[in-house]
Parts: sequence; structure tokens; C-alpha cells
Amino acid sequence: MTRAHLRETALSSLAVVVAAWPIGTLLRDSSWTGPMLLVVGLVALVGAGLRSMRAPAWGVVLAQLLAVSLAVCLLHDLGSGPGGLPWTDVGSRLVDRLEEAGRTIRSYAAPAPATRGLVTLISLLTGLVAILVDHLVVARRAATVAGFPLLVVYLVSVVNTPVALPAVYFLPLALLWLLLLVEQHGSQLRRWATLAAAPSRSSDVDDAATVVSRFSGRSRAVAVAVVLAAVGIQALLPDLPTRFLSEGLGRQEQAGRGTLSFTSDVDITRSLGSRDPRPVLTLRTSDGSEPPPLAVTMAKQYVDGHWRMIPTPPPADQAQPAPGRTLGLPDGIAPDLPHRSVTARVSDNTVMRPPQLAAPVPALSVGADVPWRRDATTGLVSVGRAAEDYSVSYAVPTLTPAQLGGGTRGSASQQPYATSAYDDTDYLDVDPASRELVDRTAQEVLSLAEVERYGTPDGAYAKAMAIQQYLRSPSFVYSLTLAPLTEDERRRGVEPDAVSHFLRTRRGYCTQFSTAMVMMARSQGIPARVVFGFLPGSLQPDGTRVVRAADAHAWPELFIDGVGWTRFEPTPGGRAGLPPAWATPPTAPTASTSTAAPTTTSTARPRPTETDTTPAAEAEPGALDRLRGWFTPARTLTLGLLLVAAIALAVAPLRAARARRRRLARAGTPAAAVEAHWTSLAEQLHDLGLGPPTGLTPRALAGHYDRYALLPDDGKRALTRVLSAVERARYAPPGASASPRQVAADVQVVRRTFARTRSWPQRLRAVLLPTAGRGRAD
Repeated sequence: MTRAHLRETALSSLAVVVAAWPIGTLLRDSSWTGPMLLVVGLVALVGAGLRSMRAPAWGVVLAQLLAVSLAVCLLHDLGSGPGGLPWTDVGSRLVDRLEEAGRTIRSYAAPAPATRGLVTLISLLTGLVAILVDHLVVARRAATVAGFPLLVVYLVSVVNTPVALPAVYFLPLALLWLLLLVEQHGSQLRRWATLAAAPSRSSDVDDAATVVSRFSGRSRAVAVAVVLAAVGIQALLPDLPTRFLSEGLGRQEQAGRGTLSFTSDVDITRSLGSRDPRPVLTLRTSDGSEPPPLAVTMAKQYVDGHWRMIPTPPPADQAQPAPGRTLGLPDGIAPDLPHRSVTARVSDNTVMRPPQLAAPVPALSVGADVPWRRDATTGLVSVGRAAEDYSVSYAVPTLTPAQLGGGTRGSASQQPYATSAYDDTDYLDVDPASRELVDRTAQEVLSLAEVERYGTPDGAYAKAMAIQQYLRSPSFVYSLTLAPLTEDERRRGVEPDAVSHFLRTRRGYCTQFSTAMVMMARSQGIPARVVFGFLPGSLQPDGTRVVRAADAHAWPELFIDGVGWTRFEPTPGGRAGLPPAWATPPTAPTASTSTAAPTTTSTARPRPTETDTTPAAEAEPGALDRLRGWFTPARTLTLGLLLVAAIALAVAPLRAARARRRRLARAGTPAAAVEAHWTSLAEQLHDLGLGPPTGLTPRALAGHYDRYALLPDDGKRALTRVLSAVERARYAPPGASASPRQVAADVQVVRRTFARTRSWPQRLRAVLLPTAGRGRAD
């Protein structure tokens, strides 16, 4: 049997919360914190309540497991029974959520989106850790061992953050663990310092003062050693790969610098939100112009909401072009495409991991001291080993929107000169999950008037421009934090696909904008793909440009009639800058357009009704609907827990008051009433940690408490009067007993003065968990 141990329970729960705190560095929003706090708080409440009723340790753990399971089910909509309670399908629903969490972990680099599956997994795991820590600290009295599960939770964040975690995350956790140790051993010290002397087992045992002094000295030494060891070991351990538990765009420290690469499941959110000031590389162009984005990898297959990059094979030594040789335009680009050649000189490239190399496309030649090749399919450059300094000559098309839109570079039909570059079904595949909405949106955007703004109505270029400008319009918002599910989707348990969710909410970052344009273009029969790489970085006073991890970017390439693979820029200008010259809307009307100059904010532009999410389109909810909407499952569970906690906390004090009243009611004489008052006072002193020793007479008890130095004089005098009244009630002749009314007043004074000498947790425990309220009253 164990007592409630409120302080240790509270410290254990707080330690779990602090250990989980750094998880926020791995996720894009804080939607996981509320459910996590509720689950950990529920574990503490159930544990303290059952221990106050003398429940066995195994029973406490079993009840906590049940409470966590029910809370996770209600908080995360896993139950299909009445009121959201679990039903027969709860197992399959939980498995689906955990599989969703697994896909998020495998597909995203930190910071990852806080998907429903991931939030469910965090709530479940923190609840189980809270149960384990609570059991180790309170039931097993092993606060030292409880540090290990806390450390595991903390390390989940340490090994997955892009940079070292600040000390503000580690120091509170270390402090709480030390407080747990002090609290646990401090209770032993308080037991050693009780006023009633315990018989020793041997005559040569050290006195209490010596034992306390020795224990305090050893405790201080252990605490200092633990802190020094924690700091020293953290400094000596090598840095671990900073990726989100699985593949992703991550940075791994090696020899003081990192290495950077784009892996098979491409997600660049981690780099977009990076605050790492270190450059990925620096570059300068030969003519001082701004270079195009630096391409690293391409993707054509979109599977389960993620792009799969085209593999970048490393070059063979014998395949390296002769030094100084300039290659022609790669397959997929018209051989007679008018262009000018520009050279970019790259330096300080110490983080890109071979065979990948960041370079403008299409590249015509590469100057480097390492083996290199240009891929025939993608036109990307790969290297055999890391190249710190290199130069790249690349082609800049000199086409204009008027030339492309007027059809001077070919008709609407695809040109047959580069069949292998675009005649691939992967370049025309539309995501099945979003096909219906993509088709409908593209058809509404590509109305005749809209397409005619940019050129020949049936031309690929005019369609591409209409789609690009639709996505760049003010109705779309650039944000690294994706929009949450709508209330209707959440109520129906619908998890929309990424493309549909973006088209409905109109909020996302470059990957969402590029993916939407590629899918809409493919739905119109235009081959399209996505390129991943870096923006050209920030211009420095000396004319160089510094590219950092936060400059990671994604953009689409569409196969345009008579030109080939052509870059467009659907991401709004606040993040990606202006589109290339040939993809900038013309300022004057073309031959096939009206006299009105096209703008991206024109009211004539159609807006797909499916994606209209403005608040004005929704009916104003009534007061009852707003009230009903306020009671979400999480809030309802919170209110229920608070109500249960209030009832549970009120039960014991009410029972204690009733027991004292019944004791007085059964007292038929003044002497019996005095004894009843003394019994109640002895119980209350016991609740405050000052239980009177057994076997002492009232006069001996008065001397015992008189040696309690912290008791004020008025309390000592009142206690002396109470014990004198008890002595007369027991030994004096009948009728000589003191007045029960005066004894009752003195009992209140004694209780208040003794309580003021105790700590607030002891006073709170005495009020909420009185001995008389736990079935031990007479």
C-alpha cells in the first residue's frame, strides 16, 4: 500500500512534460501539446487518487493504462461508439493512425507536419512514459531509474534536430530529475528526524545527526557528479545524423561541416524553415546577372503524396567530357533554341553530397577537378566526388512571351524532335486521389478568355501561363504551415490528399504550388515534372551570392511546343521572386487577346467554385450552433476530467467532517465529548505529519509537544489546555470534566497553529486526504 505522494506525482508528470517539450522543434505547429498535457495530467490524477485509497501498485498501473487508452480514443476520434467511445473497430482505427504516423516519419524531414497520426502517436507514447515514470518514482521509490525513460524521450528530439538543442531544454529536465531525487530522499530524512525515537538494532549505530550529515554530503557529491557527467558526456558524444527518424533533406556534421543531399522521398520543408546561417555555397556570374535556380534533382513520379526523385547516377572516369568542351543543348530542349551562354563560378561548396551537384540548367560545360557528367534524361550534372570549387556554363533562353504566345516557335502539337525526353507516361500521370478536383479546377481556370491573354488558345504555353498566374494570384498564400482540416473533414474523419487540400485551402509552400501546377498541366495533356534545388541566394556587396539551406526551392518544368522543357514559377513572388522573362505576363495585348492588359488580379479571372473558401460564403452560425461547436471532444473530455477531479477531491473532506460530527453525536457525556475532540485533533495532527507517539499519557504528550520549538506560544497553551481536559476526563471524578465547548475552541487553535508550521503540500494533503475521510474514523 502507498500513500498519494502528491509532490512526487506532480514532479514526475512535470518531468515527462519537460522531456517532451523539445518535440516542438520537430513539428511545424503545437497542436500536439494539448492532447499530450491532458494525457499526462490524467495519469497523475488517476495515480494520486487510487493511491490515496490504498490501491495496490499493479491496480494503479492498470487503471492508468485504461485511462490513457480511453483518453487517446476520445481525443483523437478513434471510437465509433456512443459519445466517441471505443467500439469493435478501435484496433483497426488505431493501426491506421499509426501507419499514417509512420508515413509522416518516413517521408518528412523535421520540422514535419503535425498530422493526426503523429499527434496520436505522441499522445500515446507520452502517456505510457508518464505511467512508467510515475510507477518508478512513486511505487518503486526509484527516481534514479526513472531518469532513463525521461532521457529516451529527450533524445528523440536531440537526434533529429538540425542544430544542437539549446540548454534551455536540457537544464529544466536535469533540475526536475534532481528535485525528484531530493524529494524522495528528503522524505527519508524527515522520517529520521521524527520526535519519537525509534529503537536501534545495535548499540553502536550512529546518532541521527551523524547519519543526516553523512547523507547530505554524499547527496551533494552525487548531484555534482551527475551534472558534470551529463555535460561532459554530451560534449564528448559525436553529433548524430539530423534527420527525422528516416530519410529526408537533412544535414549531417562531418569534420566540422555538414553534407547536404536530396533523398528519394523529397521534402524540403526542413531546409525552408532552417535558420542555419552557414552557406551551402557561394557563386558569382560572369556578367553579374542573377542566375536561375540551381537544380539538384528532378522528380516525375508522385506516389502517396510525395515526389520520387529520378536517380542521379555517378559519372565514370572514362565518361567525363574533354576539358574545355562545350556540350550542346540536352535532350528535351530544342537544338535551335535561341539562347545566350553565362558562366557561374561556385566556391565554398563543402556541403553538397556527391553525386549531386547544384548547378543552373541547362548546363553546357563544367569546369571542375573531379569526374562529372550531364545526364541525358534530366540534363542535371553529377560528380564522382565532392567539388569545393567549380564553374558551370549554362544556357539562358532569349525567348519572349510574345514569341511563345504567338506560336512562332511551333504549333499546338508536340514537336517530334525529342521523343525520349517527354514521351513518357510518368510525365502525364495525374494523382488519382485528386484527379477529379484537379480536372475541374483546370477546366475552370483555362476558360477561353483566360487562355487568350497569353497566346494561342490551344497552345501549351498559354495554358501554362494561365495556370501559373492563377496560382500566383492573391487568393493563394505562401506558408510553411499548411492549413488544418476543415470542421466537416474532421467530423467525418476524412484525410484529404495533399493536392486537393492545397487547392481547397490555397495555402502552402513551393512544393504544393509546383505540384498543383504540374498536376493541372498534366490534366491538359502537357508533360510536366518538378525540379528541386536552391534559389540563387542573397546578393552580397562584393557581387557574390550566398546560398543557404533556407534557399531550398521547388519549381515545375513543362514541355512547351517547339521549345522543350521550360521553367515556370507558380510560387508567389514574396518567396521565389519573379518568374523567368519568358514566363512573365506580357504588358501589352497579344494578337489573340483583347485590348485590356492582363493582370494577375483581374476580376475577369475565373475562380473555381470548389476552392472558394471565403468566410462570406458560409452561413453565420447561430448562438446554439456556436455553443455546440465549442464543446469539441478535447474540451468535453477536459471538463469531464475537471468535474471528476473536483468530485474526487471533495469526497474525503466531506466524509471526514461527517465522521467527526457522528463521533460527537455518539458522545453521551462531557467526558466522552472531550475524548471525541481529542481523537479528531490527533487525526488532524497525523495528517500534518505530526502523529502523536502511542502509549503516552496526556501529561507526557504535553511535554512531547512542548519540545516542538516551531509551535507558537498560543498554540502550546491551547494544546496544554486540551491535554489537561483529556486527563481530567479520563482520571478525574465524574462531573469534573472541562467544558467540551472550550476544548473545541482550543482544538481549532491548535490545528491552525500546527498547520502554519508545515509546508503547503502537507497542508493541502491534510485538507484533501484526511485520515477520517478514508474509512479509518471511529
